[in-house]
Amino acid sequence: MMSEKRHSLKVIKGEGAVIDEARPSVDLSDNEYYRIAGYSDDAGMPIIYFYLRRPHLVMGVKPTQIKKELVAALCPASFLEAYWPDLDTASKRVDAFRESVIAIAYSRGVYNTQRTRGVGAWMDDGRLVYSLGDRLLVDGAEFGLDQLPGSRNFYEGRPRLSDRPAIPLTTLAGKEFFHLCSLFSWDRSIDGALFAGWCFLAGVCGALRWRPHIYVYGPKGSGKTWIMSHVTRPAVGDIGLHVQSVTTEAGLRQMLRSDARPVLFDEAEAENESSMRRMQSVFGLARQASSESGGQILKGSANGNSEGYQIRSMFCFSSISPAIIQSSDDSRITELGLVERHDTETFRQITELTNRLLTRDFPAQMTARALQKINQIYSAVSVFEPVLIERLQSQRLADQCAPLLAGSWYLCNDTLPTRDQATQIVYSAEWSSEDEVIETPDWQRLLDHLLDAHVRVEHTTRAKEHSIAELIDAALAGENIDIPQHIAEAALRKNGMRVDPGKYLVISNNHPALRRILRGTPWPVKWSRVLRTATGAEVPDAPTWFGKGFKGRCIRIPLTRIFGNF
Repeated sequence: MMSEKRHSLKVIKGEGAVIDEARPSVDLSDNEYYRIAGYSDDAGMPIIYFYLRRPHLVMGVKPTQIKKELVAALCPASFLEAYWPDLDTASKRVDAFRESVIAIAYSRGVYNTQRTRGVGAWMDDGRLVYSLGDRLLVDGAEFGLDQLPGSRNFYEGRPRLSDRPAIPLTTLAGKEFFHLCSLFSWDRSIDGALFAGWCFLAGVCGALRWRPHIYVYGPKGSGKTWIMSHVTRPAVGDIGLHVQSVTTEAGLRQMLRSDARPVLFDEAEAENESSMRRMQSVFGLARQASSESGGQILKGSANGNSEGYQIRSMFCFSSISPAIIQSSDDSRITELGLVERHDTETFRQITELTNRLLTRDFPAQMTARALQKINQIYSAVSVFEPVLIERLQSQRLADQCAPLLAGSWYLCNDTLPTRDQATQIVYSAEWSSEDEVIETPDWQRLLDHLLDAHVRVEHTTRAKEHSIAELIDAALAGENIDIPQHIAEAALRKNGMRVDPGKYLVISNNHPALRRILRGTPWPVKWSRVLRTATGAEVPDAPTWFGKGFKGRCIRIPLTRIFGNF
């Protein structure tokens, strides 16, 4: 039925919106077909946003795109005929409609794309809302996607999730799942708890204030693929987006759109330069998804409009070796290592628990428990966070690990952890990976990469690859490799470096060979800015010769930073 509300706007060309009491009782701004959400600016061109009630879809269009075909997709011709009975052609009614909706959109204000929401858990004006794709669950009650009272958000339609949260997982079953996660051959005992916490929170990731990511890695035979296929996937259920290897950041954005879904990224290998670049882009997407205030991602679209994405996913990566190279990713993605172990009895326990626990109803039950405990989870994060800051000396690492520990806690408990309990958990755990993140500054990571890089060295009748560290050692007249000092010095100069005996390693600011060596790393250009922060680094006043006519500015790093007191 059409709204009984009388729309007060009639747009007369050149005069804007004026009151016209003679209009029929139909509403151009909010009716059974669509709702005008507002507008945005795209490089000086306004974009008008509609929420289509039938397909439950937010659509942004330029005014020039509001033509007969598009209007037909918004509402039937009879709707416009009822509003403009005095206009004798469809073309005139479309023109009047275009001018009217532009005025209405401007009156609604700028549209915030964060108000567009897909499947998953969301906070909506203090209410916890879970979208199944075709309906909303709020405190046990069901609502249509466009029927949530008092909501200013727009819930889009999706294929319905089959895992409908209903009966919450019991504390006993939660403890059993925690035990299952702890049985795997983790490098550190705390890794099982962090993994269990991630699985528990995955279904409600959109409602979290900080979304932690994990990276499960280990050699062949360590069980990482088995964990992903037999534990992570069945525990998360069909809200999880399961992808592999060659998936790109752009592909993930297009799949996720406005959904709050966890992402399970298996075989996240970076075996060559192109796959390394691809994975760094994916990690960048995960980094944006971490915080509640993460910046909006704007990308161009095929129709010429810019599209905004507010990614609210938790990521679980898996591969033989972590492909993380950015320090900013190190503190937002917790690495969970597996070691190869052949223990028949433990594997028997794992398979028995997996078969008994991870039934078809398990993901819905675990999500229901997480929804039930969401406010307590917020409180538990506040308990764990200061303890983690004290232990790890890093707010960013505390932001990352506190939700995982809070999740694992409420998987097994019904009461808030005390400060003493949180302290016991945090201080009894091994945090070697996190300590390494804190202890290794960017300049050291860059220098380590540079020293480990191998270059081809021509020597007499043969050519051989040597690391930069080996060449520096030889240039200092070291005895550990069979390469003459003058050959080592020439090889270093050829690659944009030279040794000031007894004092410094001199590194060019812009040598082409260094650009090749550092390609695919976080420092492909302007590496000198990072090296300047090294302890004892100096910037010479005059340019330095590096051979074959190449002369340029450089950075000098004390050799004691490389070889100690050699």
